[in-house]
Amino acid sequence: MENLTKIQEKIKKESMWGFGILLIAALGATGFAVFGVFMAIMGFIGIDNFSKPFEEYQSNFLATSFGFIFNGCGSAIISFVGVKIFRDIMNSHTPFNQKTVACLNWISVAFMGMVVANSLLNLLVSSILLVNTRVELFTFAFPYLVAAIIFGSLSRIFEYGRLLQQESDETL
Repeated sequence: MENLTKIQEKIKKESMWGFGILLIAALGATGFAVFGVFMAIMGFIGIDNFSKPFEEYQSNFLATSFGFIFNGCGSAIISFVGVKIFRDIMNSHTPFNQKTVACLNWISVAFMGMVVANSLLNLLVSSILLVNTRVELFTFAFPYLVAAIIFGSLSRIFEYGRLLQQESDETL
């Protein structure tokens, strides 16, 4: 049995909650991606019960399904990295370690990648499928940009906390 301080016990307990919540989010995001695949299959085989002309309906349907697949996969990957962060915190009993900083940094880079990829996917799908919708790149990718900035900042804050903790441990 480990001999933990009250603070370490509290960190471990709260990390278990974060681990569970992010695991559920990751599974939900995976479900989104699977739903997108089924939508794409239905779009390709031509399930059509609407009053729109078939080509326009199929193009919009496929564009939406590709968005579900992309966002679901990206969100699932990022959520699983978040699960890893909480698992590492539970094992090390501190959030200020190199693994946490590296994961937060990776999430920030992943969100920046989603900004670029989401914008390119939006342009690609609308041009290939000839979707007659207005493409708004900035509003489409803006939440990912904000998330990238937040996680990049958190990464730097946790790195500073890790250095302070390391300095404190060396002093003792």
